[in-house]
Amino acid sequence: MNLKDLNNLRADTEGRIKAVFLICMFVLVSAGGFAQNTKSISGTVREKGSNETVIGATVQVKGTHNGVITNENGEYTIKNVSPGQVLVFSMIGMNTVEKTVGSQNRIDVLMDAGVLIDEVVVTGYQTQRKVDLTGSVSSLSSDQFMQTNPLSLEQALKGKISGVQVMNNDGAPGGGITIKIRGASSITAGSSPLYVIDGFPLPISDDPLESPLATISPDAIESISILKDVSSTAIYGAQGANGVVLITTKKGSAGMSEISVKATYGISKLANSIPMLGAEDYMRAYMRDMIMSGRWQNADFYQEYKDQIWNTNPSRFQFYPDLCLQNGTKQNYEVSYRGGTDRIQNSTIFSLMNEDGIAINTGFKRFYFQTNNSIKLLPQLTLNTNLSYEHNIRSGAFWTEGNIFNEIQTFSPLVPKEWTFQEIDDNLYYTGKMDNPYRKLKDIDYSNKNNTFFGQAELVYNINDNWFVKGGIGVRIPKGEVKEFIPKTIQRGYDNNGLATYATQSGLNMRGVVQAGFNKVFNKVHSLSVNAVYEANTNKYETFNQEYSQFNTDLGWEGIYDAKSGNHVKSPGVSYEKIAMLSGVLMANYSYKGRYLLKASMRADGSSKFSPDNRWGFFPSGALGWRVSEEEFFKNVSWLEKNVNNLKLRFSYGQVGNDQIAPYAYAQTLSSSQRQAIFGDGAIPALFTSRMANPEISWEVTEEFNGGLDLDMFNNRLNISLDLYTKTTRDMLLEQNLPRTSGFGKVTRNIGSVRNRGFEISVGGVLIDKKDFTWNATVNFSSNQSKVLSLGAETQMLEGRPVGSASGSENVLIKKGYPLGLFYGLQMEGIRSNWHSDYNGIGSADSPWWYATEREMPYGFPSFADTNGDGKVDMSDRVVIGDVNPVFIGGLNTRLRWKFIELAMDFSWSYGNDIINGNVYNLMNNGDIRNKSAVYYKDAWFANNPTGTFTGPGAIDWSGYMWAASNSEMVEDGSFLKMNNLAVTFRMPKNILKAWKIKDLALTYTINNVFCLTNYSGYDPEVRSGSSVNNRILPGVDISAYPYARSHIFSLNFKY
Repeated sequence: MNLKDLNNLRADTEGRIKAVFLICMFVLVSAGGFAQNTKSISGTVREKGSNETVIGATVQVKGTHNGVITNENGEYTIKNVSPGQVLVFSMIGMNTVEKTVGSQNRIDVLMDAGVLIDEVVVTGYQTQRKVDLTGSVSSLSSDQFMQTNPLSLEQALKGKISGVQVMNNDGAPGGGITIKIRGASSITAGSSPLYVIDGFPLPISDDPLESPLATISPDAIESISILKDVSSTAIYGAQGANGVVLITTKKGSAGMSEISVKATYGISKLANSIPMLGAEDYMRAYMRDMIMSGRWQNADFYQEYKDQIWNTNPSRFQFYPDLCLQNGTKQNYEVSYRGGTDRIQNSTIFSLMNEDGIAINTGFKRFYFQTNNSIKLLPQLTLNTNLSYEHNIRSGAFWTEGNIFNEIQTFSPLVPKEWTFQEIDDNLYYTGKMDNPYRKLKDIDYSNKNNTFFGQAELVYNINDNWFVKGGIGVRIPKGEVKEFIPKTIQRGYDNNGLATYATQSGLNMRGVVQAGFNKVFNKVHSLSVNAVYEANTNKYETFNQEYSQFNTDLGWEGIYDAKSGNHVKSPGVSYEKIAMLSGVLMANYSYKGRYLLKASMRADGSSKFSPDNRWGFFPSGALGWRVSEEEFFKNVSWLEKNVNNLKLRFSYGQVGNDQIAPYAYAQTLSSSQRQAIFGDGAIPALFTSRMANPEISWEVTEEFNGGLDLDMFNNRLNISLDLYTKTTRDMLLEQNLPRTSGFGKVTRNIGSVRNRGFEISVGGVLIDKKDFTWNATVNFSSNQSKVLSLGAETQMLEGRPVGSASGSENVLIKKGYPLGLFYGLQMEGIRSNWHSDYNGIGSADSPWWYATEREMPYGFPSFADTNGDGKVDMSDRVVIGDVNPVFIGGLNTRLRWKFIELAMDFSWSYGNDIINGNVYNLMNNGDIRNKSAVYYKDAWFANNPTGTFTGPGAIDWSGYMWAASNSEMVEDGSFLKMNNLAVTFRMPKNILKAWKIKDLALTYTINNVFCLTNYSGYDPEVRSGSSVNNRILPGVDISAYPYARSHIFSLNFKY
């Protein structure tokens, strides 16, 4: 039976994790028999030209994990080195130097300043020199992304890597982000990349409210590598379809000792406002709308209403955006240590962050602790450990009241701020039973607490200069708790006499891995590296949620989460899932004279998400590289030899899988609910079939061809990288709609294919390099075009409603031959200036309810295009009205240094993308009780303003008709040019640092979200607040998104 096989796989996986641990212990016990004669090498590393010592340079025995860092005097001592081995000296921003060990015991080195092409890059399970890469891999060191003093990693990554789109889903403190690498490869399966922290893969999630990068301090990061092409991500198999983000945290090093203290404080303000009508203008507009719409025929009633409003205290009138928004604050305090001896190295960091949002009572707090240790148990045996603990709290009504910022904009300014739901529906301050958003933010008590413990241990045994074996085990334990209380001042609380929610989430992620590797250079021309990996992963999750209502009226604020205080308790919701995966990887890299490069890999994955017959997937990859600059014919041209440091051509192909679907999608599943009993009056728990079985589903497969060029010139001061790719996903895991007669809504099947094509270019250079003044800059452009190649037997699909429209009027179009990310609706032609009757279709089963009327459409009503020419406007007239895909995206990052002053600036841009502004309906709906956009209202159609472009008050009775289907009025140009960060750093001069015997003292002033040039009328064009399937293919949807802030931040950093 399928369930039995599933349990067998899980048990087998857990058993194999235990086996990995036993292998590690075996390696530890038997390590002593492989020792050999070694010696210590000492020396000093200096910069060529200035002869200044180089602090923090890495000295490593080539092909091993044996390495140290130069101390504050540029000195180093590295032990256990054998004659004939090669020492590699590397430093960010300097060219790598290699020295062969002979009979000497001291090696002094001079290093050239320049752009490092021999930089070591983490590529998954191994590291490679950047110059030897054959795939498309981009990397950033901490020195590169920390220059603007970011408080979050997503803030540090924006616009810095070609082909990678980084967006905050909104401006909420600790809110979610989206990282999209080379477009969307899937429709209803997951589209988020895999995040790997120190080798441990995090569970993949498409949750728009969560950010995997918000749980780690940027100061704890050593480097970030992003694997973009499939030949690079194929080593992660089923998890690598959407790219891989590799995060390496800081490690201690022998020969150094550094204590760092950092304090940060900042103030945040709303970056962009939307002009709304004030109280007086709103009242005049409201009364004019009521008269022109025909609702108020009696002038006496109009005058009576006016007198009632005006005779109240004008000081009680409110402008709710000013009332509900505030100046936010950001605080971050960190203490860290890095150092060690030749036997024990350690890196430890404590971080405490507190951010108050720009909306009242919203915030994010985080405590982060991490310690990395490396202990040399024997000359050739090393134990590496990594422990971390993270605690965060998200607070504020925003997290559950998703439309609250639209309510803040549109709530009637005539209503006093303390008005509650019970009082709010009188004739004087009639609001149509809308909640007071100020009371929502003030009264709703919401907190989301999360705790994550992470620990892993790894044993590395270097058998000799060529062979190594290592094994490790890791555990990640996330736990969460959500508490919410809605009082009777809010409608939901009023309807339930107080409503409380308590929910918990817990998980257990376990990983065991064994790796064996071989590295050797034959005859100084053939370099071969082979690695074999066996890996087992299991993930368990449990959730619980419970609602309580009917609270005693005299219940104090304390103790509202006591279940006994609620007189009515709903049946709890409980879920449990367990996922297992077994994997094997074989990787080989070959180089001939550093000139011809070859890479090949094969990964096999077995996932419990599929039935036993379709459980295993095999994902190959291969890549070729040709360093043309190493050819003799190239070197014979003197100008080329002198000015071109590296010219490399790259070609790659690979396949990866995607299993980001529900855990038991292949099986028939049951759910429980309260169902009415056949006999009697009570409701009893009952089981029902919730999903149709499909044991035939299997891996979604993505294959990609990539061609690239790397060019480094003028002593590595100019760097150019170009990539062209074609990526095709076939056998997509698509949720297909079923007929209602089936009794099910959807079923997952392997149907259809999608193609992404594009290019990426990055140009970086050192523009000026003088002793007292340096200037470098990097610019990148990328473009991606997607196309639906097949949808099985269908030619098109309609999915979801990312903005409010009538049921049955899905507005996301997925059509063969078209790109992903199309918005579907009626095309608006203008505003009617007279009465028309061409909308008077007779209601029928084929006609939507909102046109099933014989009434004529009045003046001021929007005019929609009859695209099919049948003489009426209905659902069959919908067309493509928006494309959220940009024509190109890019970024510019520049750094200047003059003596002890540094300036850093980051820009990003997007061109040609549309945004679905789901707020338009409320902001421009003239004639209803909400406040209006000042821009919309002043340009609305009136008899005395016949050229108005927005709906007039005469259309008040037709507002529901206008917005029952999506239309082009809510589509706006989302192109932008944004300056993300501007940072000025004052760094203490070196001579003073030496006199004070400290390493660094710096004061940094940073502005985040400096400016944004855009035609978009909302808060910010970088937004992604849609839901469900639309988040994967419609990144540009704005539905009451939390506004972005502009922050002014001061930071003091002290290193000793």
